Amino acid sequence: MQNRIYAPLQQLSQSQMATAGAIGGMERVFEIFDTEPEVANKPGAIKAKAIVMPSKTDQYFPPIDNENEVALMPNAELRVIPSLLGHFAPYNPDDQKFIDVAINDLLKK
Repeated sequence: MQNRIYAPLQQLSQSQMATAGAIGGMERVFEIFDTEPEVANKPGAIKAKAIVMPSKTDQYFPPIDNENEVALMPNAELRVIPSLLGHFAPYNPDDQKFIDVAINDLLKK
């Protein structure tokens, strides 16, 4: 009889603890997202030559995110891959040609 009363309460308590832990973890994730990158405080700190190439339809890493990064890199340029495959752009032969041209251009610099 006692188990019929305490078991649901114990499960409820465990669920509450798991939820509290998840909320705590999400708070940390959002704290990290809200933190300004250190590079933003030091424009030009990244001097490497680079071509940043997101796919036009990438939902994981949209080109707008890269615009801010490239703006902080004096020797970088943004070339958006005109792909319909999003994050899987490198697996398309036409997109691979676009990437190959960019890599060759970078190596010539």
